[in-house]
Amino acid sequence: MREGTVKEHRAEPTRPSHAAERGPVDGAAVPAETRSVRIRSPRMLAARHAGPPCRKHGHPPQ
Repeated sequence: MREGTVKEHRAEPTRPSHAAERGPVDGAAVPAETRSVRIRSPRMLAARHAGPPCRKHGHPPQ
């Protein structure tokens, strides 16, 4: 079983563009742009923060 799995993985292409086409990754960075992509990534993740949900029940303000 393991030998069959190893053969399957070795037969598949391992290019980043191939993975981007199949869908498991969002995109592939060009080597010249790697630094700017790595700098933008934490900023993008910080902007994705969602606040706490609105309260639906409880005491209304008076």
